[in-house]
Amino acid sequence: MTNNALMILVNGMIIDYDTIIQTLNDAEPWDSYEIKDPKLLILSENVATLIYSVTAKRGTSEFVALNSSTYSMVNGEIKLNLYQQTRMTH
Repeated sequence: MTNNALMILVNGMIIDYDTIIQTLNDAEPWDSYEIKDPKLLILSENVATLIYSVTAKRGTSEFVALNSSTYSMVNGEIKLNLYQQTRMTH
């Protein structure tokens, strides 16, 4: 993840790098998840966005969303720049 990475969550929150790290460290892992219909959008030689739907389960809770993750090549490493969730209701 880049130091200026952002996540846009289904509840409308936009969180920065430090909050992302704290949130991920405090979160319980998903029991299972399934990624469907991945699509890769090449934006430039060093930047691409992955678009996919996901169904994730933790206990009796289920999360279904359409996500996008934008990555860039930084010093030879692939880094996350932006992650966005859109809840799917059907």
